[in-house]
Amino acid sequence: MQKEVPIRKVRLGRSTVKTPELCLVIKKESANLKCFLEGMTDLEEAILRENNGEALVGESWGPLEFDHYGRVFSNKTVKRCLQKLDDNQ
Repeated sequence: MQKEVPIRKVRLGRSTVKTPELCLVIKKESANLKCFLEGMTDLEEAILRENNGEALVGESWGPLEFDHYGRVFSNKTVKRCLQKLDDNQ
């Protein structure tokens, strides 16, 4: 199963930036779960790497932790997103 969840905005403090190309790709293969960011610009990456940087994933704001390859570590934001996807199916 592969799902693409759009990330509509990123914010740092009061500043918000629209992100039309950015999305969170979730691949679920048996027991393995892989998440990564696709279509990220340098500005979006800089905002998300800051301590207070957050992303609007689906319908909720939250921080995203990722490595320099764009692979997202499982955290509360991803888990909430996965839970909503499971509820919708």
